[in-house]
Amino acid sequence: MAKWRGILSVAGGELASATFDDADNLWIQFNTPDIIQRIAPDGSRRTFQLSTRDAVQHRIIVGPDGRVWFTELDSDKVGYIVPE
Repeated sequence: MAKWRGILSVAGGELASATFDDADNLWIQFNTPDIIQRIAPDGSRRTFQLSTRDAVQHRIIVGPDGRVWFTELDSDKVGYIVPE
């Protein structure tokens, strides 16, 4: 985890959950500002803006199908991202 220190922050961000996929990408779910970020082992980032505002992000996991599944607690929704 030491190699991730210092890059886990987003301005105004509130961390909700995090997980790693099989390619060692770190997936981070933030309550504020309603985003999920993928951070590759080389430090590059990709940000996914979620369509539900203020949904209270709750959990994030990588499923056996390779999709990144997440829950939105206040909106009672489950969503997923298909990694490239």
